[in-house]
Amino acid sequence: MFSGRVEEAGPSTGSGLPLDAPVLTATGWKAMKDVAVGDLLVDPRGGQSQVLRLHPGGVQDIHRVTLQDGSQAYASSSHQWEFQARDSNNRKKLEVGSTTDLKAFSERKHWQVLLPKPEPYQFEDTGALPLDPYFVGILLAEGSLSDQVLTFSSEDPEIIQRISSTLPDGMRLSKSSSERVKYRIIRDPASRGSLSYSAHRNPVLLELERLGLRGTRSHDKFVPDVYLRAEAGARLEVLRGFMDGDGSCKADGNARLTSSSLRLIEGIRELIWSLGGRAKITVKRNHTYRNPTHGVRAARDVYWIPGICGMTLNPFWLNRKASNFKHSPKSDSYSRKVKRIEHVGRAPVQGVEMASSSQLIITGDAVVTRHTRMATVPQPRTSHPVAEQTALF
Repeated sequence: MFSGRVEEAGPSTGSGLPLDAPVLTATGWKAMKDVAVGDLLVDPRGGQSQVLRLHPGGVQDIHRVTLQDGSQAYASSSHQWEFQARDSNNRKKLEVGSTTDLKAFSERKHWQVLLPKPEPYQFEDTGALPLDPYFVGILLAEGSLSDQVLTFSSEDPEIIQRISSTLPDGMRLSKSSSERVKYRIIRDPASRGSLSYSAHRNPVLLELERLGLRGTRSHDKFVPDVYLRAEAGARLEVLRGFMDGDGSCKADGNARLTSSSLRLIEGIRELIWSLGGRAKITVKRNHTYRNPTHGVRAARDVYWIPGICGMTLNPFWLNRKASNFKHSPKSDSYSRKVKRIEHVGRAPVQGVEMASSSQLIITGDAVVTRHTRMATVPQPRTSHPVAEQTALF
């Protein structure tokens, strides 16, 4: 049973997404089957758009659309897409066509098919965040969250100064006497602290407990949902905190990062997507390290993002890294390249009709696709000179 009121706009053409396909709403991801009339979805062109109608499409052939960065989305054969097609001479045109059309273009020799890249997401306002977003990013990168005393490591004076200025009232940093780059986050004996917290507990630890981060180790850290759904400026600061701590940016200007936590690096990738960037996760398995006592030991899998592409915003705040970062206009203009499209079976689908003029929605892995407008007959594929709509990409 579908959630919400279904309004029919005409006979179904079978255009839509599978019922379990994720759709990005103003409060986060929701399965297509749970989308209701009146819901607000994130508009890839900026802002939000309301669902006007739902269009059950029956059981249809389903295709998996895989992009060059490994992202995937699922849609029916007649589901509509907006895409840019480029021939071997780099001549470009914008197309609106079905999944079948998308597949035909992608299989042409020497042609590239590119999907639009979303603008930074705009979610529903969730109010004040429990901890400074840059501080949270540093703790995810360099914090020891499972020890009795909360600590983080850094050898950059700029980071130390910034973290010190963002701590809750009554808290301060104390440099470890045993480790040169480790700092403890403790109560300031000279201050009574905030009256909203117990006099015997570290308020930062209390907030970390509420977020579910207290006690996590490097291999099971994650980005809390409240920060994934924060406003764009706060999401950028979480990313910058993590990148200043664990990321790197060499002379080539390419930003890279690694983590032993799959959940954490997936959260960082979602932050990158939500800010208009692109990122691919790779994994290094079956490697070892040498323990001074026990010799060679098997190491955990390491997940890494070898490059952040398409971001106009600098993912670093720390000057020694931020000054190296280079945004590539060429990389950005390529948007999201379709690698292959495969038939994977049959399943019930549903389309949504939106109030937005962009006619676009976001499905799994931040893939931009079109909403559904039903008609008595399928609409023909249309194409437009790219020069007329360069703002789309």
